[in-house]
Amino acid sequence: MGYLLANGIGDTIRVSLAADPAEEVKVAWGILKSLGLRSRGVNIIACPTCGRLEIDVVGIAQRVEERLAHISETMDVSILGCVVNGIGEGKEADLGIAGGQGVGIYFENGEVVKKIKDVEIEEFIIAKVEERVEKMRREGIDPKANPLKNGLPMHP
Repeated sequence: MGYLLANGIGDTIRVSLAADPAEEVKVAWGILKSLGLRSRGVNIIACPTCGRLEIDVVGIAQRVEERLAHISETMDVSILGCVVNGIGEGKEADLGIAGGQGVGIYFENGEVVKKIKDVEIEEFIIAKVEERVEKMRREGIDPKANPLKNGLPMHP
């Protein structure tokens, strides 16, 4: 299905799963999002788990994604498992966290902003996303536009 849509064949998508029908809509949106055909909401970018992993990337990413599911504004958020490669891997994200032993590095638009305690990572990144969304709404930024292209640095 993805191949056909990516090549402009078809204008309707229908996903059938052996699951709650609400999941079918989420999967359809995921397909369109992965092809760059539609975008809505927070896009979580998480690193693959490797030997340098120092935080629970999978768990944090899942919980953050669930808690930010109500947001319709488009935004890329990185949740990365080590500070060695994390910042470089997440530089294309609007904002993100690279976790380490006892510390998290918070970055916006590819720039390191501050260090936080590792136990604060989840709540901190959720708060920062919600702050950015509120700023987008307050300033009338197009919710389908990429915040990076609209000059939305959040740190002072």
